[in-house]
Amino acid sequence: MSNISLTFVAHQPNRLIHYDFFKIGEHAFYEDDDLNARVLSTVAERCYFPATRLMKQLIELTGGKFRFGLALSGVILEQALYHRPDLIAAFKDLAETGCVDFLAMPYYNSLASVYSPQEFAEQIEEHRELLKKLFHQETDVLMNTGMLYSNAIAAQAETLGFKGIMADGNPAMLKGFTSNEVFLAPWVYNTTTIFRNRELSNDLAIMRTDPEWSEYPLSPTTFADWLTHQQGSVTTLSMDYETLGERQSDATGVFEFYNFTNGSRAVGNAIVEATKNGAFSLVGGGDSVACVNKFGIADQVSYVSTGGGALLEAIEGKVLPGIAAVKGEPYK
Repeated sequence: MSNISLTFVAHQPNRLIHYDFFKIGEHAFYEDDDLNARVLSTVAERCYFPATRLMKQLIELTGGKFRFGLALSGVILEQALYHRPDLIAAFKDLAETGCVDFLAMPYYNSLASVYSPQEFAEQIEEHRELLKKLFHQETDVLMNTGMLYSNAIAAQAETLGFKGIMADGNPAMLKGFTSNEVFLAPWVYNTTTIFRNRELSNDLAIMRTDPEWSEYPLSPTTFADWLTHQQGSVTTLSMDYETLGERQSDATGVFEFYNFTNGSRAVGNAIVEATKNGAFSLVGGGDSVACVNKFGIADQVSYVSTGGGALLEAIEGKVLPGIAAVKGEPYK
């Protein structure tokens, strides 16, 4: 099983007012700040606040073992400072846990890397300064807008002092590499490229709520099992922060999906403790086995079986059809 890296990115654009020919000369304000405020507040209540509370709960329940990366554009931070300072307070509260790494990005979530290396560098520096001012963090990992990536962008990231840069795991770009391996671009020696696992990230961010998907509905234990079978150095899951509560509403169970681990871990720890005190513990069934493997407690219970219900029937003394067939006995 590879290491697992979880990152989110959040951005809100500055929306424009309806400015036609007849408004020329009236004023020079082109941004609809009232609309910016309304949209930010709506998304904050649906997503940013509950998602941030969930992340903090996961950090506390795991004793700080849960960590994640968060890229917040300069624009969304500006809007929050003006319209929702309580959101800035929530992010600061999260930062104080020491378990969130704020990622650098172009200040305006722009395409500057495509047309102007100088503008790109200036926006990144402006963003780093804002992160330092608000959260007192020096960031050394870069997430470009939309994870746009090239060898030239990786080289510039190195000149800007970054230790890592994130890139989308596009199969056409990987050319034989796996997205679960880190990479050094040609003539780049100090900045590691970290690829997003596109398939698994999209399974969570997009496919999980698609009733036409073959794996719908995706359970947390099934996804955890997929993760345990990942090979390579690191499996990077990355998606928009707005996935939590906005694009996937609370009604889809998105917050329960990410919080499911806590209940399973508590049950697993209780079973381990009972085993230490002399109880015989049996874990059976694919989802249950995935849980104990994920939590690293498989060797702390008495017996683990993937037989599930069949094993329980055997313990009850029932004849299983497969065993009866092997023995040449009739099955009733």
